[in-house]
Amino acid sequence: MGRCGARARRRQPRLDNVRKFVFYIFVHATPEVLPFLIFALAGGLMPLPLTALQILASDLGTETLPALALGREAAEPGLMERAPRARGEGVITKAMLGRAWGFLGLISAALVLAAFFAVLLHAGRQPGDATKSGSLLHHAYRQATTMTFLAIGVCQVGTALAARSERVSLRSVGVFSNRLLLYGIAFELLFAAAVTYVPPLQAVFGTAALRMAARSRPSTLLVRPEKGDIMQRILIATDGSDSSLEAVDFGLELAQAEHAEATFVHVTMPIEWAVYPFGPLDAIPNEALAIDDDEPLRLAMERAAEKGVVAHPVSILGDPVLEVAAYAERMQADLIVIGSRGLGGVTSALLGSVSRGVLKHADRPVLVVRAAPAAVHA
Repeated sequence: MGRCGARARRRQPRLDNVRKFVFYIFVHATPEVLPFLIFALAGGLMPLPLTALQILASDLGTETLPALALGREAAEPGLMERAPRARGEGVITKAMLGRAWGFLGLISAALVLAAFFAVLLHAGRQPGDATKSGSLLHHAYRQATTMTFLAIGVCQVGTALAARSERVSLRSVGVFSNRLLLYGIAFELLFAAAVTYVPPLQAVFGTAALRMAARSRPSTLLVRPEKGDIMQRILIATDGSDSSLEAVDFGLELAQAEHAEATFVHVTMPIEWAVYPFGPLDAIPNEALAIDDDEPLRLAMERAAEKGVVAHPVSILGDPVLEVAAYAERMQADLIVIGSRGLGGVTSALLGSVSRGVLKHADRPVLVVRAAPAAVHA
Protein backbone atom coordinates (compact mmCIF):
# COMPACT_ATOMS: atom_id res chain seq x y z
CA MET A 1 0.00 0.00 0.00
CA GLY A 2 2.86 2.36 0.80
CA ARG A 3 4.40 1.89 -2.63
CA CYS A 4 1.04 2.32 -4.35
CA GLY A 5 0.39 5.52 -2.43
CA ALA A 6 3.81 6.91 -3.29
CA ARG A 7 3.36 5.99 -6.94
CA ALA A 8 -0.06 7.68 -6.99
CA ARG A 9 1.41 10.84 -5.46
CA ARG A 10 3.96 10.96 -8.29
CA ARG A 11 1.48 10.24 -11.10
CA GLN A 12 -1.37 12.52 -10.05
CA PRO A 13 0.56 15.81 -10.43
CA ARG A 14 1.80 14.67 -13.84
CA LEU A 15 -1.72 13.98 -15.03
CA ASP A 16 -2.89 17.34 -13.69
CA ASN A 17 -0.05 19.13 -15.47
CA VAL A 18 -0.85 17.41 -18.77
CA ARG A 19 -4.43 18.60 -18.37
CA LYS A 20 -3.23 22.14 -17.65
CA PHE A 21 -1.11 22.07 -20.80
CA VAL A 22 -4.00 20.81 -22.94
CA PHE A 23 -6.45 23.22 -21.34
CA TYR A 24 -4.15 26.18 -22.02
CA ILE A 25 -3.81 25.20 -25.71
CA PHE A 26 -7.54 24.59 -26.14
CA VAL A 27 -8.57 27.96 -24.73
CA HIS A 28 -6.77 29.86 -27.49
CA ALA A 29 -8.37 27.88 -30.26
CA THR A 30 -11.57 29.89 -29.78
CA PRO A 31 -10.18 33.45 -30.25
CA GLU A 32 -8.21 32.24 -33.28
CA VAL A 33 -10.99 30.28 -34.99
CA LEU A 34 -14.05 32.42 -34.19
CA PRO A 35 -12.79 35.55 -36.07
CA PHE A 36 -12.30 33.41 -39.18
CA LEU A 37 -15.88 32.13 -38.94
CA ILE A 38 -17.24 35.66 -38.57
CA PHE A 39 -15.12 36.81 -41.50
CA ALA A 40 -16.47 33.98 -43.66
CA LEU A 41 -20.08 34.82 -42.73
CA ALA A 42 -19.69 38.60 -43.07
CA GLY A 43 -19.70 38.54 -46.85
CA GLY A 44 -16.91 41.08 -47.29
CA LEU A 45 -18.19 43.56 -44.71
CA MET A 46 -15.44 42.63 -42.27
CA PRO A 47 -11.75 42.08 -43.08
CA LEU A 48 -9.80 39.13 -41.70
CA PRO A 49 -8.87 39.97 -38.07
CA LEU A 50 -5.69 37.88 -38.04
CA THR A 51 -3.31 36.78 -40.78
CA ALA A 52 -1.88 33.28 -41.14
CA LEU A 53 1.62 34.39 -40.16
CA GLN A 54 0.30 36.18 -37.10
CA ILE A 55 -1.45 32.97 -36.01
CA LEU A 56 1.86 31.16 -36.51
CA ALA A 57 3.62 33.78 -34.39
CA SER A 58 1.00 33.31 -31.70
CA ASP A 59 1.05 29.52 -31.69
CA LEU A 60 4.82 29.03 -31.92
CA GLY A 61 6.14 32.30 -30.54
CA THR A 62 4.02 33.56 -27.65
CA GLU A 63 2.19 30.38 -26.64
CA THR A 64 4.87 27.68 -26.53
CA LEU A 65 7.01 28.50 -23.49
CA PRO A 66 4.14 29.22 -21.05
CA ALA A 67 2.47 25.99 -22.17
CA LEU A 68 5.62 23.95 -21.52
CA ALA A 69 6.12 25.69 -18.17
CA LEU A 70 2.69 24.50 -17.02
CA GLY A 71 4.04 20.96 -17.35
CA ARG A 72 6.46 21.75 -14.51
CA GLU A 73 3.81 23.01 -12.14
CA ALA A 74 4.09 21.77 -8.54
CA ALA A 75 1.31 19.71 -7.01
CA GLU A 76 -1.70 21.76 -5.92
CA PRO A 77 -2.59 22.00 -2.22
CA GLY A 78 -5.03 19.23 -1.23
CA LEU A 79 -4.29 17.13 -4.30
CA MET A 80 -4.15 13.81 -2.42
CA GLU A 81 -7.39 14.52 -0.55
CA ARG A 82 -9.40 14.45 -3.75
CA ALA A 83 -11.56 11.50 -4.68
CA PRO A 84 -9.86 9.18 -7.18
CA ARG A 85 -10.74 9.78 -10.82
CA ALA A 86 -13.20 7.43 -12.43
CA ARG A 87 -11.88 4.37 -14.22
CA GLY A 88 -11.47 5.10 -17.90
CA GLU A 89 -11.49 8.88 -17.45
CA GLY A 90 -9.13 10.38 -20.00
CA VAL A 91 -7.03 13.50 -19.97
CA ILE A 92 -9.69 15.49 -21.82
CA THR A 93 -13.06 15.74 -20.08
CA LYS A 94 -16.32 17.48 -20.88
CA ALA A 95 -15.81 19.83 -17.96
CA MET A 96 -12.40 20.83 -19.33
CA LEU A 97 -13.79 21.50 -22.80
CA GLY A 98 -16.66 23.51 -21.37
CA ARG A 99 -14.31 25.67 -19.33
CA ALA A 100 -11.82 26.03 -22.21
CA TRP A 101 -14.13 26.66 -25.18
CA GLY A 102 -17.38 27.77 -23.60
CA PHE A 103 -16.07 30.05 -20.85
CA LEU A 104 -12.51 31.35 -21.08
CA GLY A 105 -12.37 30.82 -24.83
CA LEU A 106 -15.48 32.91 -25.50
CA ILE A 107 -14.29 35.64 -23.14
CA SER A 108 -10.96 35.75 -24.94
CA ALA A 109 -12.64 35.83 -28.36
CA ALA A 110 -14.93 38.69 -27.30
CA LEU A 111 -11.97 40.73 -26.00
CA VAL A 112 -9.90 40.03 -29.12
CA LEU A 113 -12.68 41.04 -31.52
CA ALA A 114 -13.45 44.13 -29.45
CA ALA A 115 -9.81 45.21 -29.72
CA PHE A 116 -9.80 44.60 -33.48
CA PHE A 117 -12.98 46.58 -34.15
CA ALA A 118 -11.93 49.39 -31.79
CA VAL A 119 -8.91 50.15 -33.97
CA LEU A 120 -10.94 50.06 -37.19
CA LEU A 121 -13.66 52.29 -35.73
CA HIS A 122 -11.00 54.68 -34.46
CA ALA A 123 -9.75 54.92 -38.05
CA GLY A 124 -13.27 55.66 -39.30
CA ARG A 125 -13.80 52.44 -41.25
CA GLN A 126 -17.33 51.57 -42.33
CA PRO A 127 -18.58 48.07 -43.25
CA GLY A 128 -17.31 47.11 -46.70
CA ASP A 129 -14.53 49.72 -46.89
CA ALA A 130 -11.43 48.42 -48.66
CA THR A 131 -8.43 47.54 -46.51
CA LYS A 132 -6.19 45.91 -49.13
CA SER A 133 -2.68 47.11 -49.88
CA GLY A 134 -2.72 50.59 -51.39
CA SER A 135 -6.09 51.56 -49.89
CA LEU A 136 -6.52 54.47 -47.51
CA LEU A 137 -7.29 52.14 -44.61
CA HIS A 138 -4.55 49.57 -45.18
CA HIS A 139 -2.28 50.90 -42.43
CA ALA A 140 -5.20 51.03 -40.00
CA TYR A 141 -6.04 47.45 -40.93
CA ARG A 142 -2.48 46.35 -40.16
CA GLN A 143 -2.75 48.10 -36.81
CA ALA A 144 -6.05 46.31 -36.17
CA THR A 145 -4.58 42.86 -36.89
CA THR A 146 -1.63 43.79 -34.68
CA MET A 147 -4.05 44.64 -31.89
CA THR A 148 -5.73 41.26 -32.41
CA PHE A 149 -2.36 39.53 -32.12
CA LEU A 150 -1.49 41.45 -28.95
CA ALA A 151 -4.92 40.85 -27.43
CA ILE A 152 -4.50 37.11 -27.92
CA GLY A 153 -1.13 37.38 -26.20
CA VAL A 154 -2.63 39.17 -23.22
CA CYS A 155 -5.37 36.54 -23.00
CA GLN A 156 -2.67 33.85 -23.09
CA VAL A 157 -1.05 35.39 -20.03
CA GLY A 158 -4.35 35.40 -18.17
CA THR A 159 -5.12 31.85 -19.25
CA ALA A 160 -1.69 30.62 -18.13
CA LEU A 161 -2.35 31.96 -14.65
CA ALA A 162 -5.91 30.61 -14.61
CA ALA A 163 -4.73 27.17 -15.79
CA ARG A 164 -2.49 26.68 -12.76
CA SER A 165 -5.46 25.56 -10.68
CA GLU A 166 -9.21 25.09 -11.10
CA ARG A 167 -9.93 24.35 -7.44
CA VAL A 168 -7.86 26.71 -5.28
CA SER A 169 -6.88 30.35 -5.60
CA LEU A 170 -3.72 31.52 -7.34
CA ARG A 171 -2.58 32.91 -4.02
CA SER A 172 -2.76 29.44 -2.48
CA VAL A 173 -0.70 28.01 -5.32
CA GLY A 174 1.80 30.86 -5.16
CA VAL A 175 1.98 33.57 -7.79
CA PHE A 176 5.78 33.30 -8.09
CA SER A 177 6.16 29.60 -7.33
CA ASN A 178 6.55 28.56 -10.99
CA ARG A 179 9.53 30.58 -12.16
CA LEU A 180 9.61 28.85 -15.55
CA LEU A 181 6.11 30.17 -16.23
CA LEU A 182 7.18 33.70 -15.31
CA TYR A 183 10.16 33.43 -17.66
CA GLY A 184 7.86 32.13 -20.38
CA ILE A 185 5.46 35.05 -19.90
CA ALA A 186 8.37 37.51 -20.00
CA PHE A 187 9.59 36.00 -23.28
CA GLU A 188 6.04 36.12 -24.65
CA LEU A 189 5.72 39.84 -23.94
CA LEU A 190 9.16 40.63 -25.39
CA PHE A 191 8.45 38.60 -28.52
CA ALA A 192 5.08 40.29 -29.02
CA ALA A 193 6.69 43.72 -28.64
CA ALA A 194 9.39 42.80 -31.19
CA VAL A 195 6.80 41.59 -33.71
CA THR A 196 4.90 44.85 -33.23
CA TYR A 197 7.71 47.39 -33.30
CA VAL A 198 10.78 45.91 -35.05
CA PRO A 199 10.57 46.89 -38.76
CA PRO A 200 11.97 43.63 -40.25
CA LEU A 201 9.47 41.60 -38.20
CA GLN A 202 6.69 44.01 -39.14
CA ALA A 203 7.39 43.26 -42.79
CA VAL A 204 7.31 39.51 -42.18
CA PHE A 205 4.20 39.32 -39.99
CA GLY A 206 2.22 42.22 -41.48
CA THR A 207 2.06 44.20 -38.24
CA ALA A 208 2.22 47.95 -37.59
CA ALA A 209 3.25 49.99 -34.59
CA LEU A 210 0.34 51.13 -32.44
CA ARG A 211 0.19 54.86 -31.95
CA MET A 212 -3.34 55.72 -30.93
CA ALA A 213 -4.27 59.37 -30.88
CA ALA A 214 -7.44 61.24 -30.05
CA ARG A 215 -9.80 61.04 -32.98
CA SER A 216 -10.80 64.17 -34.78
CA ARG A 217 -12.16 64.95 -38.18
CA PRO A 218 -9.34 65.67 -40.61
CA SER A 219 -9.14 69.09 -42.17
CA THR A 220 -8.91 69.68 -45.89
CA LEU A 221 -5.91 67.91 -47.33
CA LEU A 222 -4.78 68.50 -50.89
CA VAL A 223 -2.15 66.14 -52.23
CA ARG A 224 -0.57 67.21 -55.47
CA PRO A 225 0.15 64.55 -58.08
CA GLU A 226 3.72 63.35 -58.28
CA LYS A 227 4.24 64.29 -61.90
CA GLY A 228 4.21 68.05 -61.35
CA ASP A 229 3.50 70.97 -59.13
CA ILE A 230 0.62 72.34 -61.21
CA MET A 231 -2.75 70.68 -61.65
CA GLN A 232 -4.05 70.60 -65.18
CA ARG A 233 -7.24 68.54 -65.05
CA ILE A 234 -9.80 68.59 -62.24
CA LEU A 235 -12.89 66.39 -62.34
CA ILE A 236 -15.86 67.80 -60.43
CA ALA A 237 -18.79 65.46 -59.83
CA THR A 238 -22.19 67.14 -59.69
CA ASP A 239 -25.82 66.10 -59.38
CA GLY A 240 -27.37 69.50 -58.76
CA SER A 241 -27.73 69.06 -54.99
CA ASP A 242 -26.61 71.72 -52.53
CA SER A 243 -23.61 69.65 -51.46
CA SER A 244 -22.52 69.09 -55.07
CA LEU A 245 -22.86 72.81 -55.83
CA GLU A 246 -20.57 73.53 -52.90
CA ALA A 247 -18.13 71.05 -54.44
CA VAL A 248 -18.51 72.84 -57.79
CA ASP A 249 -17.66 76.21 -56.23
CA PHE A 250 -14.71 74.79 -54.33
CA GLY A 251 -13.42 72.92 -57.38
CA LEU A 252 -13.72 76.03 -59.57
CA GLU A 253 -11.83 78.14 -57.06
CA LEU A 254 -9.11 75.53 -57.05
CA ALA A 255 -9.05 75.34 -60.86
CA GLN A 256 -8.89 79.13 -61.04
CA ALA A 257 -5.95 79.23 -58.64
CA GLU A 258 -4.13 76.41 -60.44
CA HIS A 259 -5.04 77.61 -63.99
CA ALA A 260 -6.48 74.16 -64.58
CA GLU A 261 -9.36 72.93 -66.74
CA ALA A 262 -12.48 71.61 -65.02
CA THR A 263 -14.57 68.72 -66.22
CA PHE A 264 -18.07 68.45 -64.76
CA VAL A 265 -19.33 64.87 -64.64
CA HIS A 266 -23.00 64.15 -64.08
CA VAL A 267 -23.90 60.46 -63.84
CA THR A 268 -27.51 59.45 -64.35
CA MET A 269 -28.61 56.16 -62.86
CA PRO A 270 -31.07 54.20 -65.05
CA ILE A 271 -34.57 53.99 -63.61
CA GLU A 272 -34.58 50.21 -63.96
CA TRP A 273 -31.92 50.01 -61.28
CA ALA A 274 -34.30 51.61 -58.84
CA VAL A 275 -37.43 49.60 -59.76
CA TYR A 276 -35.77 46.27 -60.47
CA PRO A 277 -37.10 44.67 -57.23
CA PHE A 278 -40.64 45.08 -58.65
CA GLY A 279 -39.79 43.21 -61.85
CA PRO A 280 -37.14 43.17 -64.59
CA LEU A 281 -37.35 45.81 -67.31
CA ASP A 282 -34.77 44.27 -69.63
CA ALA A 283 -37.05 44.68 -72.64
CA ILE A 284 -36.77 48.48 -72.43
CA PRO A 285 -33.43 49.99 -73.50
CA ASN A 286 -31.47 51.64 -70.70
CA GLU A 287 -31.20 54.86 -72.70
CA ALA A 288 -34.98 55.15 -72.78
CA LEU A 289 -35.16 54.73 -69.02
CA ALA A 290 -32.51 57.29 -68.13
CA ILE A 291 -33.59 60.52 -66.49
CA ASP A 292 -32.91 63.31 -68.98
CA ASP A 293 -31.72 66.03 -66.61
CA ASP A 294 -28.99 68.39 -67.76
CA GLU A 295 -29.78 71.02 -65.14
CA PRO A 296 -26.78 70.10 -62.90
CA LEU A 297 -24.37 70.52 -65.81
CA ARG A 298 -25.99 73.79 -66.91
CA LEU A 299 -25.67 75.28 -63.43
CA ALA A 300 -22.05 74.16 -63.16
CA MET A 301 -21.14 75.56 -66.56
CA GLU A 302 -22.73 78.92 -65.68
CA ARG A 303 -20.60 79.13 -62.53
CA ALA A 304 -17.49 78.20 -64.50
CA ALA A 305 -18.19 80.98 -66.99
CA GLU A 306 -18.60 83.49 -64.17
CA LYS A 307 -15.17 82.56 -62.81
CA GLY A 308 -13.53 82.40 -66.24
CA VAL A 309 -12.57 78.74 -65.90
CA VAL A 310 -12.39 76.53 -68.97
CA ALA A 311 -14.82 73.68 -68.33
CA HIS A 312 -16.32 70.72 -70.15
CA PRO A 313 -19.65 69.03 -69.34
CA VAL A 314 -19.89 65.25 -69.43
CA SER A 315 -23.08 63.24 -68.96
CA ILE A 316 -22.82 59.49 -68.32
CA LEU A 317 -25.37 56.71 -67.81
CA GLY A 318 -24.52 54.18 -65.12
CA ASP A 319 -23.50 53.75 -61.51
CA PRO A 320 -22.26 57.08 -60.09
CA VAL A 321 -19.42 55.62 -58.04
CA LEU A 322 -17.96 53.40 -60.74
CA GLU A 323 -18.46 55.86 -63.58
CA VAL A 324 -16.85 58.80 -61.76
CA ALA A 325 -13.86 56.67 -60.79
CA ALA A 326 -13.51 55.22 -64.29
CA TYR A 327 -13.84 58.55 -66.10
CA ALA A 328 -11.27 60.16 -63.80
CA GLU A 329 -8.86 57.42 -64.80
CA ARG A 330 -9.60 57.82 -68.52
CA MET A 331 -9.04 61.57 -68.48
CA GLN A 332 -6.00 61.22 -66.17
CA ALA A 333 -7.53 63.65 -63.70
CA ASP A 334 -5.14 65.23 -61.24
CA LEU A 335 -7.91 65.53 -58.67
CA ILE A 336 -11.52 64.45 -58.13
CA VAL A 337 -13.72 66.93 -56.25
CA ILE A 338 -17.01 65.58 -54.94
CA GLY A 339 -19.59 66.76 -52.46
CA SER A 340 -20.87 64.97 -49.40
CA ARG A 341 -24.19 65.38 -47.64
CA GLY A 342 -22.48 64.87 -44.28
CA LEU A 343 -24.38 61.72 -43.35
CA GLY A 344 -23.32 59.93 -40.21
CA GLY A 345 -21.56 56.59 -40.34
CA VAL A 346 -24.68 54.49 -39.73
CA THR A 347 -26.82 56.44 -42.20
CA SER A 348 -24.22 56.35 -44.95
CA ALA A 349 -23.74 52.63 -44.39
CA LEU A 350 -27.49 52.02 -44.78
CA LEU A 351 -28.26 54.44 -47.62
CA GLY A 352 -24.92 54.34 -49.37
CA SER A 353 -22.56 57.24 -49.94
CA VAL A 354 -21.29 58.18 -53.40
CA SER A 355 -18.39 60.18 -51.97
CA ARG A 356 -17.35 57.26 -49.76
CA GLY A 357 -17.66 54.89 -52.70
CA VAL A 358 -15.49 57.10 -54.90
CA LEU A 359 -12.88 57.23 -52.14
CA LYS A 360 -12.84 53.44 -52.15
CA HIS A 361 -12.71 52.83 -55.90
CA ALA A 362 -10.82 55.77 -57.39
CA ASP A 363 -7.09 55.52 -58.03
CA ARG A 364 -6.84 59.30 -58.31
CA PRO A 365 -6.61 61.83 -55.44
CA VAL A 366 -10.08 62.60 -54.07
CA LEU A 367 -11.18 65.69 -52.18
CA VAL A 368 -14.56 65.49 -50.43
CA VAL A 369 -16.37 68.75 -49.71
CA ARG A 370 -18.84 68.46 -46.86
CA ALA A 371 -22.17 70.21 -46.90
CA ALA A 372 -23.27 72.69 -44.21
CA PRO A 373 -22.01 73.41 -41.67
CA ALA A 374 -19.32 74.83 -43.91
CA ALA A 375 -16.65 72.25 -43.27
CA VAL A 376 -14.42 70.44 -45.69
CA HIS A 377 -12.60 67.22 -45.08
CA ALA A 378 -10.73 64.79 -47.24
